Amino acid sequence: MKLSTQEIIKLPIAVAFDALSDFTQLERAARRRDAVVRRVGDVRTPGVGMAWKATFEVGGRRRDVELVVVEYTPGERLVVDFVSQGLYGTTRMDLVALSRDRTRVIVGLEMRASTLVARLLLQSLKLAKPRINSTYKDRIAQHLRIAQRQYRNLR
Repeated sequence: MKLSTQEIIKLPIAVAFDALSDFTQLERAARRRDAVVRRVGDVRTPGVGMAWKATFEVGGRRRDVELVVVEYTPGERLVVDFVSQGLYGTTRMDLVALSRDRTRVIVGLEMRASTLVARLLLQSLKLAKPRINSTYKDRIAQHLRIAQRQYRNLR
């Protein structure tokens, strides 16, 4: 299953990338949604190999997820792979400079199943895809608005 969205934000590309790859801020956002998140491994600075373990509830069931940064190109791309109880996939964020202070942000999520139970879960998610895609787009847009606001407050 694939989800994707793109938004244009009023930030220079370097600032947009820094704001959107602020892992401390992303961890806080997950915790506000009642997720338990902890970093694992030795990598502490943003880059390839940075990893987390997270636990959260979806549909009344607890989900454990392992995430790892597999590509980190400052100002251009961030790719994170994840694995969770028979589901695995990739989240990709690409940035394109449109002007000195405007950036197109393209975010995509692709999930695949490796077990029968996970395939059934994905199938049920596909049935609700329009609602899920709408929620996905709203959450990405909200995160981008927060990044824009924080940048304006720093200026």
